Amino acid sequence: MQEKERLLSGEIEGILELMKKCRQESQEAQQAVRQEDARLQDFLHAVEFAEGKEELFQAASQLQESRIRRRKGKDRVLELEFAVQYLNEPAHRKALNGLSQLLGNQRKREAYLSGDRKYYNRITEDPEEPGKKEE
Repeated sequence: MQEKERLLSGEIEGILELMKKCRQESQEAQQAVRQEDARLQDFLHAVEFAEGKEELFQAASQLQESRIRRRKGKDRVLELEFAVQYLNEPAHRKALNGLSQLLGNQRKREAYLSGDRKYYNRITEDPEEPGKKEE
């Protein structure tokens, strides 16, 4: 098979994988935002109880890095928001389930078409031995 020639099942699988990846990445980004939100209190207390400028500067630097990570997570959630909303609608979930079924059927058909196909004569003397011609 040529490199440029792609199987339909591969294209369908790619769509399904992309949708799964969007949902997973959105969940991971939401978790990262929640984690950074939880760290906020720790950093604020570190700033509050810092005993010197060096310790205060270190706590502030960590707080800044945390807020940058949080912003990146929020941005990723916003980027994926419409795709995830689309996937969560019942009609679209039904369509994705249909694509999954289509993928299975398409793989079976492609396996049949690329497999070793043989023809057996239908007219035989001995029905137990397909392919044996009548004499």
